[in-house]
Amino acid sequence: MTALTKKWRFWPLTFDKKAFTPRRIMIDLVKLYLFYVFLSMLIIIGLKDRLILFPMQDTSWKPGLKGMDEALKCTESKEVSFKTADGKTLSGYLVKNKNAAAKLVIINHGNAGNIGHRMGIAATLAAAGASALAYDYQGYGESQGDPKLANLIPDATAAYDFATKELGYKADDIILYGESIGCGVTTGVMASRPCKAVILQSPFVSLMSTARDKLFFMRTLPDFVMVEPQLNNLAAVQKSHPPLLLMHGDQDKTLPCRYSEELFAKASEPKQLFIVKGADHNDVYQDPGRGVLEALKNFITSVNDAKSQVSLQTQAQ
Repeated sequence: MTALTKKWRFWPLTFDKKAFTPRRIMIDLVKLYLFYVFLSMLIIIGLKDRLILFPMQDTSWKPGLKGMDEALKCTESKEVSFKTADGKTLSGYLVKNKNAAAKLVIINHGNAGNIGHRMGIAATLAAAGASALAYDYQGYGESQGDPKLANLIPDATAAYDFATKELGYKADDIILYGESIGCGVTTGVMASRPCKAVILQSPFVSLMSTARDKLFFMRTLPDFVMVEPQLNNLAAVQKSHPPLLLMHGDQDKTLPCRYSEELFAKASEPKQLFIVKGADHNDVYQDPGRGVLEALKNFITSVNDAKSQVSLQTQAQ
């Protein structure tokens, strides 16, 4: 009975009334923190895909491809599909500009919806003088597989390889485009595949820094708790990179505009920043008066110009 009153255990800690020294307390606190980190890693690994990715399988957008061509009068659009490295079939569409010299913009979309919700992006890029390839990650739209963070960059790499090997585009003719979480996907592809330029719309600094902004308890955890992929845009743009355009709505409540401002301030040259006045996270393309079309047209036109290597910060008027 005496032993029970003097010493008891609560894993991973051992409590002994006679051993409550500062050193013993510090050791037990370290054990408790390590246990907390381990438990957090298990929770994050198990739930991260469901907490971050929100795919939709709706295909009601398909008739809109023909309508887009009729409205733009400069494109010929079609559905496409291609294989990933692990044999899954991804679905997408190609909005091909009739201008044979047009660059191809590969759209890596955000975490919710599917490519049907990105037709406005594709149409604007076409109006700006480019062709556009939009595709769905695994588990989105008609793409096979499961929606997982670990699949995003491999899926985007497969889209790039499809563009070069099947569609016949050279690396010098490809612009990588990321939207929201797709920005981290884009910078991930940029690390392994060459391209002419990069556009990041509504980006974040890194997945971990965003998690810390959204969830207070994440601030108490070390970086390695956020397992791969890290989707670290800041690390990517600080290195050597092709001409970079950052676009962000100044009223973005999901991923604040300050993320793009931080990326722009810390990124290496060449870089541009376009602030979309009055735009939130999902309506950057909604109002033609915000100047997005002009910003894209100017950027796409400039990527072959040596002057595009000079840092330029622009804002919608």
